[in-house]
Order: sequence, then structure tokens, then C-alpha cells
Amino acid sequence: MERWKILTGLSAATGLSILLLVPTQDVLDLNKESSEPQQPALTVTDQPMEHDSPSSQRSSDQTTSKLISQKLTSLKNASDGTINGLSDAENSKQERIQQYSLQFEKFFAQSHQLNRDEIRNEILDGLLRDPANISLASNTLTNLQYANEIFKDFQAQARVGAIELLRYAAKQGDTAPLKATLKDLGNVMNTQQAWEKGIQHDYVALIATYVNTIEVEDFLNYPDEHLATIGLTQKTSVEVQKGLIDSKLRAVEPSILKEKLGHYFQFGES
Repeated sequence: MERWKILTGLSAATGLSILLLVPTQDVLDLNKESSEPQQPALTVTDQPMEHDSPSSQRSSDQTTSKLISQKLTSLKNASDGTINGLSDAENSKQERIQQYSLQFEKFFAQSHQLNRDEIRNEILDGLLRDPANISLASNTLTNLQYANEIFKDFQAQARVGAIELLRYAAKQGDTAPLKATLKDLGNVMNTQQAWEKGIQHDYVALIATYVNTIEVEDFLNYPDEHLATIGLTQKTSVEVQKGLIDSKLRAVEPSILKEKLGHYFQFGES
């Protein structure tokens, strides 16, 4: 039986047989503006003016000063473009996250529709019209803490959606975001002592997605750059193998894989 393992020292006993690897399951299958009543900087009364004591006069002066300060702060916030202490950029970010979630809820709801691919492509096209959604997708995949904080219970679907968005962008000819995200996630995989729950599945899916954007001959004849982008190490070797076999490389003859990837993997008898 043919077995392969990484040359960095993975033993034959722990190496996985590329022929026995079964492809993993496919990945797919604000702000309300609350405004407090504005208090006038100066109050007007119909009551006759009375002579106040020095202490009451000081209190009145302090109140007037506070009201003027509040008014000036309100005017400054308006000129700075802030609402409820949030800048226009922060409000825009929150709106984008909300729309991202809503669009992918709609995306996943199409599972049983006959024209689901057409509808899903329209959703992805719409998301790609805002380049910031690509950054959001990349950050969602490479920083699980970030994904949990902004998407809460929707973070798992958001990560799957992020992979789909990067895949679709690559299909439209923009492969740079997919490549950069895979490289960053590979670095996370190689530097984390213990992988966060589910991150390895995202990694495998991104590897397969990336390989599918490359001509088979190009990958097999010039694997150095591609495997460096993927982040192949002894630690990630099993996930890398799964990703390769989940891609279109599964159609390649094992003997050819042995010949072309022998520089990275050692094949031995068992």
C-alpha cells in the first residue's frame, strides 16, 4: 500500500495514505439614532428677576456653563460625523456586518430552491460590489475571536459564507483575496498550539478552493510556490493532504502525484 508523509520526519506509522483519503464533505452541502432632547443653552422665563444670593448665583452660573458645554459637544459631534458616540465609519461598519449576515441568511435559505445557484450568485455579486466585504470575509476566517465577537451565534455560517465569497471572487478572476487569506490562515494553523474549534475545516476548504483555481499541470510542475502559500508543514500535513484530495487533484493518477510531489512527500511500502 502506498503511504505518504512529509519529509520533515513524519513516521510511516503516522503518515496517511493518499489513496485512502476520502474527500471531506463539501463546505456548503445601528444603529438607531437615539437623540436626547436638546436642552437650550440659555433659558428664558416670564418670572420677574430676583436678586440671588452669591451661592445661588454661582450655582446658576455653573448650570448655564454646563448647558453651554453640552451644546458645544453636541455641535462638535455633529461636525465630526458622530452619532451616539460612534463615527460615520463605525456606523457604516456595523451596517455592513448586519447586511453581510442578512445576505448570507438569505444565501443559505436557498438550499431547496431549483434556481438556488442563480439566486446565490446574485447575492454574492451584490456583496462583491462593496470591496470592504472581502476584508470582512478574510478577517472572519483568520481571526475566530473576531468572528465570534461580531457575528455571535451566526459565526459558523459567516465563516462558510466567507469561503464562498472568496471562491466566487476568484471565479470572477480576483484570486488575490483567496490567496492572501489562505496564507494568513496557514500561518495561524502553524503557530497556534491548539487549533480553535472548526478552524481546520475552514483551512481544508480554502486549500481545495485555492487549488481549484490553478491548472493541474501548473500545480504539479511548480508546486513550491503553491505549497508555500498553503503553509505545508509537518503540523499541517494531514489537513493539506485532505485539501489536495478534496480538490480536482483527486482525479490525478496516484503514480503521477508520487512523481510530482515526491519532493515534498515520501512514499513507502507498508
